[in-house]
Amino acid sequence: MPIVKRFKNFDYFRGLAIIAVILIHITAPITGQTEAGRDLNIEPSIIAIVFNQLSRFAVPIFLLLSGWGLDMADAYGRSDSYVEFIWSRLRKIWSTYLIWNVVYALINFPLKGEPISFLQFLLNIFRGSNSYHLYFVPLISILYLLYPVLSYIALNRLLMFSFVSLFLIQHIGDYWWPFIPYDQWQHFYTYSFFFVVGIWFSNCFEEKIKFFSQYKLIVYFILLVSALLVVGESVINEGMVVATTRPLVTIYSLALFLSVALINNGITEFWEKVLSTLGDHSYDIYLSHVLTLIIIEWLLRYSFLSFYPTLYILLAFAVIVWIYFIGKRMKYKIIEY
Repeated sequence: MPIVKRFKNFDYFRGLAIIAVILIHITAPITGQTEAGRDLNIEPSIIAIVFNQLSRFAVPIFLLLSGWGLDMADAYGRSDSYVEFIWSRLRKIWSTYLIWNVVYALINFPLKGEPISFLQFLLNIFRGSNSYHLYFVPLISILYLLYPVLSYIALNRLLMFSFVSLFLIQHIGDYWWPFIPYDQWQHFYTYSFFFVVGIWFSNCFEEKIKFFSQYKLIVYFILLVSALLVVGESVINEGMVVATTRPLVTIYSLALFLSVALINNGITEFWEKVLSTLGDHSYDIYLSHVLTLIIIEWLLRYSFLSFYPTLYILLAFAVIVWIYFIGKRMKYKIIEY
């Protein structure tokens, strides 16, 4: 399979990852960990936990693909300076991010009757806390700022070995034996791990593909087993670990990343179009989908409607995607006029 096809696999993977992000947020209220599901007249469901857990690869994959893409494009090397590199990265994501911060701050504070000062609003922007999903932009921004250092680590065998070893100690140790002294940094370290692995995988990409191709059946087996264990662990605990960044999710995400990279067979033209379109619009969908979900949940909360969990998940997903593309089309029409 030509190496360019592998790149296409990752393009489609972005579309799959944004589907997973939406599913995580749709299913979160009906996994049994909040009262929100009952407010929506939807009882907690195992199917919600299954959808939620199988979608947990979303953030790790976006980080892996971000690190991989930056290194494949030699974005830093082709920039005139570090400042130019950072500016070109941040201006693309922060312009729309700031607009959506205003929207979500209004919804989550003044419209709910909760006061928020301008200083607090600014702090929330840099923390990504004006809405529960916005943390990703400050996170990826910090990783962009650290890219030269993280890239140096990824391409140095000794440093990469040390980086991964420290990650394994904090990641596994903190989950089963919570004694890690830098506990408050564990999530950032976990997220930076995926970003660094993406950079590492990009370097000598063809050679790594050939190497892992020898063990593709083992990779697929690890993917299947880890997926079953991720779901099983959460079902057994009645959803107690649905939102936890934990070792099983890490193994599952890495196995899925490798599996997609190793897939030889293409997908149908229809799914190519669907996934590539969603991938192209993934950032805007990520920013906007929570607003649509808030409206859906508000309408259900104040209506007499009730849905089976599976039907609710599918309908909510369809409405979110449909509303996004209708809004996008209307925007273009307005601009044309």
